[in-house]
Amino acid sequence: MTEGELDRRVQRTKDALLKAFHELVLACPYDEISVPAIVERAGVGRSTFYEHYRSKDDMLEQSMGRLLSILADCVLPDCDVDQVRFVVEHFWTNRTLARSLCNGPASRRIVHSLAELVAERMAPIAEAAATGSPVPLRLAAAQVAEGLVGLLRAWLNGSETCASEVLADAMHKSASSATQGLFGHRER
Repeated sequence: MTEGELDRRVQRTKDALLKAFHELVLACPYDEISVPAIVERAGVGRSTFYEHYRSKDDMLEQSMGRLLSILADCVLPDCDVDQVRFVVEHFWTNRTLARSLCNGPASRRIVHSLAELVAERMAPIAEAAATGSPVPLRLAAAQVAEGLVGLLRAWLNGSETCASEVLADAMHKSASSATQGLFGHRER
């Protein structure tokens, strides 16, 4: 088997696992999803699952990693808001799945993963601040992550409506303002 054939086979296996995972997220609460259920639905062995993921939480985090990374960039002053809009529109396009993930037990994992990424981006800003913040970095990151997911959740659930570019801009402004308010340079 050539390396290219092996790569395609690995990708097909990962695609089958992700498809099974997404189907299960839509069918039942996240806490009720198990690795045996994922592998059964995907038609692969349990050891195959563990070749790619440590757990269902790891699977969730890996499958959303790129999207969460873009959302975490909202704390940066030079955030690419077009990329944030892309993520917002992606969530809207896949809103049935996104609602399942943002409204239930999976939401805790998503917020936690997002907070870790936010903390990575906040750290240099906090270190460069002329004055320290009484709020620890990880607590500030958790606040921002909860806010970003909260905005998405409310929008996806139809609590309020607005255009995706308006929401993306609001997400950037609120996250970067919170970061600057907590860690930015303050003149005295």
